[in-house]
Amino acid sequence: MRIIAELPPSTSRRVVVSRAKALSDYVDMVDIPDSPGGRPSAHAIAVAYVVKEIGLTPIAHIRLRDLNELAYRSLLGAARLLGLEYVVPLSGDLPSVGRPVDHLTTEEAVPIAREYGFRVGVLLSMRRNYAERLKIGADFYLVLNLVDPKSLERLAAFDVYPYVLLRTERNAGLVERLKQPAVGLDSLRRYIEALDPYVKAVVISAPGDFEAELSALALLAKR
Repeated sequence: MRIIAELPPSTSRRVVVSRAKALSDYVDMVDIPDSPGGRPSAHAIAVAYVVKEIGLTPIAHIRLRDLNELAYRSLLGAARLLGLEYVVPLSGDLPSVGRPVDHLTTEEAVPIAREYGFRVGVLLSMRRNYAERLKIGADFYLVLNLVDPKSLERLAAFDVYPYVLLRTERNAGLVERLKQPAVGLDSLRRYIEALDPYVKAVVISAPGDFEAELSALALLAKR
């Protein structure tokens, strides 16, 4: 099983480089959100390029809620110019500043990204009618709200990468607000072993607690 690490965006190049180098001790691929929580930050495409320079393979998210088709195509053009391979168009949370655009749906955005030669992923929530989501025909699916690993048996024909959220003392409040299943560091290894028969990769995320994410990656590296 491949381990992918989530790398939160930052406007500080020093922070991005430092975190990316720390992650490179354990993984070769990172997942980069775009303005998580609808808060302004450096765009995931810019962060992805910095990460790529360090030698990691980035998956760059692109929020559609803030874009019309011209802006979306311009960002895809920038991503191609910078040599990126993986993008994930998604709606995103409501913006904390400004007004939403909501011009493009994920269904419309995926084939456009394919025109530019990307491997394209989409988010798939196990709480919704994910059968409809699978009809989009993405190259891979980032799975949210997974409660029972065995439910992934129904997705055996697809390339699915479930998020594994870590709950710690530091981020417990944030994880609670996200309302997604999460595991503690003490049960992480067992949970990963339960996922192993069903997936080729997982995304490790510890929102608001990057040090815990590194601890989790170090633990998994000893498997």
